[in-house]
Amino acid sequence: MAKRKPVSVPPVDLFKREREFFVIGDSGTYEFEVWHVEAAPVDRWQNAERMEELCLEAYDAFGGVTSIYAVSHAHAAGIARRDCV
Repeated sequence: MAKRKPVSVPPVDLFKREREFFVIGDSGTYEFEVWHVEAAPVDRWQNAERMEELCLEAYDAFGGVTSIYAVSHAHAAGIARRDCV
């Protein structure tokens, strides 16, 4: 009997981990309008610097920045819209 070759299985993250995202937008009367979503830096000092930069830019455009823990960019945008942050 011939030996079978093991099947190559691509690595899959079965436990998607939440990470921090910065969500930039404008909270209107009824819903949050998302302008931009980006992954937050892991390093806490870089994270604080980037948050400050984004806040200055957003406030100039009469918007706001919030930090949301989510699985993906789209998930973070959805949470922001749902919660009307």
